[in-house]
Amino acid sequence: AQGDLANVLKLIGSLHSNGGDYEKAGLFLDQSLALREKIAEQTGGSFEARLKLAQILQARGLIPFYDGDNKKAIEYYRRAQNLTETLRRE
Repeated sequence: AQGDLANVLKLIGSLHSNGGDYEKAGLFLDQSLALREKIAEQTGGSFEARLKLAQILQARGLIPFYDGDNKKAIEYYRRAQNLTETLRRE
């Protein structure tokens, strides 16, 4: 159920982002990100949980990028990249 909720929150955040309301988008994506981090922790870092975490990190990075805060966007993208590289090696 937590995974489904995280998916819905990500979708709503993406819709707000596509509509240009980056403040609302960030709120929904932050909630999704928090759930994905919790799920990854609860599952002992399962491959699927970490993959979905990397995906929400990448989506969350778009918001500061659109707002012109490239430094903050890069933080999210680096976290996603590091996680994705780990998954690729596995």
